[in-house]
Amino acid sequence: MRSPQDEMSVRRVLSEVLPEGAIVERVDFSEDGAAVTLWTQNVGLLLGRRGVTADRIRTAIDGELHRSVQLNIGELSPPDA
Repeated sequence: MRSPQDEMSVRRVLSEVLPEGAIVERVDFSEDGAAVTLWTQNVGLLLGRRGVTADRIRTAIDGELHRSVQLNIGELSPPDA
């Protein structure tokens, strides 16, 4: 199950692991806490070449939460001007 501490832990990990310039606007957890969805406008920064950055993020979150999670990355559309 997800707790408020889980979200704080994920946010702390993201601040340490994300490449410079990458911004995660929202973090969602699945009901059972087994999946984490990161929402951003620039998906390419979170994925990295061949998914290397995404793997590094997933490994860091797994270690912080002490369980295996599925990492999903969603794209937010830019606001209309």
